[in-house]
Amino acid sequence: MRTTSSTVRDHLADLLQDAVRATELLFGVLIEIDVEKVAPVTLNDPTCVSAAVSSATRVVGVERVVENARNLMASEDFSELSSIVPGAYFFIGQGGYAPHHPEFVFDPDIIPVGAAIFADLAKLRTSKTLNAHQLS
Repeated sequence: MRTTSSTVRDHLADLLQDAVRATELLFGVLIEIDVEKVAPVTLNDPTCVSAAVSSATRVVGVERVVENARNLMASEDFSELSSIVPGAYFFIGQGGYAPHHPEFVFDPDIIPVGAAIFADLAKLRTSKTLNAHQLS
């Protein structure tokens, strides 16, 4: 099950267990179900989102940055990392089909754009860290 909330995911798992128990009683059968939590929900840290938006805006301009895009139900290993270290998952877009679609064609021209955003982000975040250390 993919959700945008851990609470909703847990509630759905409970409802599924309830449906299984009701089906057992209704049909006189025994059902075994195991709802395994494979990956946590990917949640973006607001401070990290702000930094990513700032960097992307500097690189490509405000008119090409989409804040508050719709939630996606993608399953992503990034959620494992961001459950330990705050982060922001974002897309560096290109036209056409999305990855994993059979007609997706990667546009290599997007690589310098992504590199510039990440370089700006690294510069922004490390300069804040350095300034904080210099003050102490």
